[in-house]
Amino acid sequence: VEPMARQALAATKQRKKKTKKRKVSKGELVSKEKLSYDQLVKKLPAQRRKFVHEYLVDLNGTRAAMRAGYSEKTANEQAAQLLANLSVSQAVEAGHQRLAELVKVRQYEIVREFRNLGFSDMRHFSEWGKNGVTLTDSKELTREQAACVAEVSQTITENGGTIKFKLHNKVDALSALAKHLGMFPTRVEQGVVQVPVQFNIVIRPTR
Repeated sequence: VEPMARQALAATKQRKKKTKKRKVSKGELVSKEKLSYDQLVKKLPAQRRKFVHEYLVDLNGTRAAMRAGYSEKTANEQAAQLLANLSVSQAVEAGHQRLAELVKVRQYEIVREFRNLGFSDMRHFSEWGKNGVTLTDSKELTREQAACVAEVSQTITENGGTIKFKLHNKVDALSALAKHLGMFPTRVEQGVVQVPVQFNIVIRPTR
Protein backbone atom coordinates (compact mmCIF):
# COMPACT_ATOMS: atom_id res chain seq x y z
CA VAL A 1 0.00 0.00 0.00
CA GLU A 2 2.82 2.41 0.90
CA PRO A 3 4.50 2.27 -2.55
CA MET A 4 1.15 3.00 -4.20
CA ALA A 5 0.55 5.96 -1.86
CA ARG A 6 4.02 7.31 -2.63
CA GLN A 7 3.35 6.99 -6.36
CA ALA A 8 0.02 8.85 -6.04
CA LEU A 9 1.68 11.62 -4.04
CA ALA A 10 4.45 11.94 -6.60
CA ALA A 11 1.91 12.14 -9.42
CA THR A 12 0.01 14.89 -7.60
CA LYS A 13 3.19 16.93 -7.13
CA GLN A 14 4.02 16.48 -10.79
CA ARG A 15 0.60 17.80 -11.85
CA LYS A 16 0.99 20.84 -9.59
CA LYS A 17 4.32 21.66 -11.23
CA LYS A 18 2.74 21.52 -14.68
CA THR A 19 -0.19 23.75 -13.64
CA LYS A 20 0.61 27.39 -14.35
CA LYS A 21 -1.17 30.34 -12.91
CA ARG A 22 -3.12 32.24 -15.55
CA LYS A 23 -2.36 35.93 -15.66
CA VAL A 24 -5.38 38.13 -15.14
CA SER A 25 -5.66 40.93 -17.67
CA LYS A 26 -6.15 44.54 -16.63
CA GLY A 27 -9.57 44.53 -18.27
CA GLU A 28 -10.71 41.60 -16.14
CA LEU A 29 -9.59 43.38 -12.98
CA VAL A 30 -11.55 46.49 -13.92
CA SER A 31 -14.68 44.47 -14.70
CA LYS A 32 -14.64 42.95 -11.22
CA GLU A 33 -14.37 46.36 -9.59
CA LYS A 34 -17.42 48.54 -9.08
CA LEU A 35 -17.40 51.17 -11.80
CA SER A 36 -18.27 54.78 -11.07
CA TYR A 37 -21.19 56.66 -12.61
CA ASP A 38 -18.90 58.50 -15.04
CA GLN A 39 -17.26 55.25 -16.14
CA LEU A 40 -20.62 53.54 -16.71
CA VAL A 41 -22.24 56.34 -18.73
CA LYS A 42 -19.09 56.76 -20.80
CA LYS A 43 -19.57 53.20 -22.08
CA LEU A 44 -23.10 54.00 -23.31
CA PRO A 45 -24.01 55.34 -26.77
CA ALA A 46 -24.62 59.10 -26.80
CA GLN A 47 -28.43 58.91 -26.86
CA ARG A 48 -28.60 56.39 -24.02
CA ARG A 49 -26.14 58.49 -22.06
CA LYS A 50 -28.45 61.48 -22.53
CA PHE A 51 -31.41 59.38 -21.40
CA VAL A 52 -29.66 58.42 -18.15
CA HIS A 53 -28.79 62.07 -17.42
CA GLU A 54 -32.37 63.17 -18.08
CA TYR A 55 -33.94 60.28 -16.14
CA LEU A 56 -32.00 61.24 -13.02
CA VAL A 57 -33.54 64.74 -13.19
CA ASP A 58 -37.15 63.75 -12.48
CA LEU A 59 -37.23 59.90 -12.65
CA ASN A 60 -39.84 60.07 -15.41
CA GLY A 61 -38.85 57.60 -18.11
CA THR A 62 -41.18 58.88 -20.83
CA ARG A 63 -40.17 62.53 -20.45
CA ALA A 64 -36.50 61.54 -20.18
CA ALA A 65 -36.75 59.57 -23.43
CA MET A 66 -38.31 62.53 -25.25
CA ARG A 67 -35.66 64.93 -23.91
CA ALA A 68 -33.00 62.45 -25.03
CA GLY A 69 -34.30 62.67 -28.59
CA TYR A 70 -36.53 59.61 -28.87
CA SER A 71 -39.84 59.89 -30.72
CA GLU A 72 -42.73 61.19 -28.65
CA LYS A 73 -44.95 58.40 -29.99
CA THR A 74 -42.61 55.64 -28.82
CA ALA A 75 -41.06 57.40 -25.79
CA ASN A 76 -42.95 55.31 -23.25
CA GLU A 77 -41.95 52.03 -24.90
CA GLN A 78 -38.36 53.19 -25.40
CA ALA A 79 -38.09 54.20 -21.74
CA ALA A 80 -39.26 50.76 -20.58
CA GLN A 81 -36.74 49.03 -22.84
CA LEU A 82 -33.90 51.33 -21.78
CA LEU A 83 -34.57 50.89 -18.06
CA ALA A 84 -34.63 47.11 -18.57
CA ASN A 85 -31.21 47.26 -20.23
CA LEU A 86 -28.46 46.10 -17.86
CA SER A 87 -25.92 48.78 -18.80
CA VAL A 88 -28.48 51.57 -18.50
CA SER A 89 -29.90 50.30 -15.19
CA GLN A 90 -26.38 50.03 -13.73
CA ALA A 91 -25.65 53.62 -14.76
CA VAL A 92 -28.95 54.80 -13.24
CA GLU A 93 -28.21 52.99 -9.98
CA ALA A 94 -24.72 54.50 -9.84
CA GLY A 95 -26.25 57.92 -10.53
CA HIS A 96 -28.66 57.51 -7.61
CA GLN A 97 -25.76 56.58 -5.33
CA ARG A 98 -23.72 59.57 -6.44
CA LEU A 99 -26.62 61.96 -5.86
CA ALA A 100 -27.17 60.48 -2.40
CA GLU A 101 -23.50 61.01 -1.58
CA LEU A 102 -23.59 64.59 -2.85
CA VAL A 103 -26.56 65.57 -0.68
CA LYS A 104 -25.39 63.30 2.16
CA VAL A 105 -28.69 61.44 2.44
CA ARG A 106 -28.93 57.78 3.41
CA GLN A 107 -31.71 55.35 2.52
CA TYR A 108 -32.79 54.84 6.11
CA GLU A 109 -33.36 58.60 6.45
CA ILE A 110 -35.70 58.60 3.45
CA VAL A 111 -37.57 55.57 4.80
CA ARG A 112 -37.87 57.20 8.22
CA GLU A 113 -39.38 60.37 6.74
CA PHE A 114 -41.88 58.40 4.67
CA ARG A 115 -42.86 56.46 7.79
CA ASN A 116 -43.39 59.65 9.80
CA LEU A 117 -45.60 61.13 7.09
CA GLY A 118 -47.51 57.93 6.44
CA PHE A 119 -48.36 57.28 10.09
CA SER A 120 -49.00 60.87 11.13
CA ASP A 121 -52.10 61.33 13.29
CA MET A 122 -54.23 64.49 13.28
CA ARG A 123 -54.80 64.07 17.03
CA HIS A 124 -51.15 64.99 17.58
CA PHE A 125 -51.86 68.42 16.10
CA SER A 126 -55.33 69.30 17.30
CA GLU A 127 -58.22 68.53 19.62
CA TRP A 128 -61.86 68.68 18.64
CA GLY A 129 -65.10 68.08 20.42
CA LYS A 130 -68.30 69.78 21.59
CA ASN A 131 -66.45 72.98 22.39
CA GLY A 132 -64.86 73.26 18.94
CA VAL A 133 -61.35 72.75 17.61
CA THR A 134 -58.08 73.65 19.30
CA LEU A 135 -54.69 73.49 17.58
CA THR A 136 -51.61 72.23 19.39
CA ASP A 137 -48.98 74.91 19.96
CA SER A 138 -46.19 74.45 17.40
CA LYS A 139 -43.64 74.69 20.21
CA GLU A 140 -45.01 71.44 21.63
CA LEU A 141 -44.52 69.50 18.38
CA THR A 142 -41.51 67.25 17.91
CA ARG A 143 -39.28 67.68 14.86
CA GLU A 144 -40.87 64.60 13.28
CA GLN A 145 -44.40 65.91 13.90
CA ALA A 146 -43.61 69.38 12.57
CA ALA A 147 -42.19 67.83 9.39
CA CYS A 148 -45.61 66.28 8.69
CA VAL A 149 -47.27 69.70 8.39
CA ALA A 150 -47.70 70.82 4.78
CA GLU A 151 -49.50 74.11 5.36
CA VAL A 152 -50.77 76.40 8.10
CA SER A 153 -52.52 79.61 7.09
CA GLN A 154 -54.94 82.05 8.66
CA THR A 155 -57.47 84.37 7.07
CA ILE A 156 -58.95 87.14 9.21
CA THR A 157 -62.17 88.88 8.23
CA GLU A 158 -64.63 91.25 9.89
CA ASN A 159 -66.84 88.30 10.77
CA GLY A 160 -64.04 86.22 12.25
CA GLY A 161 -61.69 84.20 10.10
CA THR A 162 -60.45 80.80 9.04
CA ILE A 163 -57.38 78.75 9.91
CA LYS A 164 -56.29 76.17 7.36
CA PHE A 165 -54.19 73.27 8.61
CA LYS A 166 -52.97 70.55 6.24
CA LEU A 167 -50.70 67.52 6.61
CA HIS A 168 -48.67 65.96 3.82
CA ASN A 169 -50.45 63.28 1.80
CA LYS A 170 -50.53 60.08 3.87
CA VAL A 171 -51.46 57.87 0.91
CA ASP A 172 -48.51 59.10 -1.15
CA ALA A 173 -46.13 58.58 1.77
CA LEU A 174 -47.40 55.07 2.53
CA SER A 175 -47.32 54.16 -1.16
CA ALA A 176 -43.72 55.36 -1.47
CA LEU A 177 -42.76 53.52 1.72
CA ALA A 178 -44.36 50.27 0.55
CA LYS A 179 -42.73 50.61 -2.86
CA HIS A 180 -39.32 51.24 -1.29
CA LEU A 181 -39.69 48.16 0.92
CA GLY A 182 -40.92 46.05 -2.01
CA MET A 183 -44.25 45.22 -0.37
CA PHE A 184 -46.41 45.54 -3.47
CA PRO A 185 -45.72 45.00 -7.19
CA THR A 186 -45.20 48.16 -9.20
CA ARG A 187 -48.35 49.21 -11.03
CA VAL A 188 -50.05 52.32 -12.30
CA GLU A 189 -53.54 52.95 -10.93
CA GLN A 190 -55.85 54.91 -13.19
CA GLY A 191 -58.45 57.38 -11.96
CA VAL A 192 -57.39 57.47 -8.30
CA VAL A 193 -57.60 60.92 -6.70
CA GLN A 194 -55.45 61.37 -3.60
CA VAL A 195 -56.41 64.20 -1.27
CA PRO A 196 -54.10 65.49 1.49
CA VAL A 197 -55.42 65.44 5.04
CA GLN A 198 -56.64 68.90 5.94
CA PHE A 199 -59.35 70.77 7.82
CA ASN A 200 -60.53 74.35 8.04
CA ILE A 201 -61.38 76.05 11.31
CA VAL A 202 -63.93 78.84 11.12
CA ILE A 203 -63.36 81.51 13.76
CA ARG A 204 -66.37 83.61 14.67
CA PRO A 205 -66.17 86.70 16.87
CA THR A 206 -67.60 86.39 20.35
CA ARG A 207 -70.75 88.36 21.11
